[in-house]
Amino acid sequence: MDYLRKTLPLYSSESEGWVSVYRHDEVEWDDGRPYGQACCQLLRHTAEEPATWWTVGVYTSYQQYGGPEEGGWYYYAGDLTWHGAMKFFDDYDEAFAYAQKLWVRVDDENKREGSTEVRLTVRCTTESMPDVHYPRKRPYYS
Repeated sequence: MDYLRKTLPLYSSESEGWVSVYRHDEVEWDDGRPYGQACCQLLRHTAEEPATWWTVGVYTSYQQYGGPEEGGWYYYAGDLTWHGAMKFFDDYDEAFAYAQKLWVRVDDENKREGSTEVRLTVRCTTESMPDVHYPRKRPYYS
């Protein structure tokens, strides 16, 4: 999850009398369709479990050309930067406070640099390792 949450969603699917339960990091949603790529079945949000760890880091953010469809389309991408600022937390409130502090520094840096093409952003995750690059998979036009 690319943001801080106190709880994590659990999803389930039923097939031939068997019920399978998937954690948030086991499901990859595809273009808003009601199924995840991990199991290729219809999934339902069935429960929540308490989160136990979080990460906060600073990334670049820029637009990437997606393709020529509909006159051309773009998506946001980025890379981990400020490696020394990446931190792991086992307390939600500490992670949230740190993210707020980083946002102040990032906003100041973005104003100082003045670039609108490449900007810094704070990305947070809940119980999943931070990505070195985002998005994990290049989106496609549909």
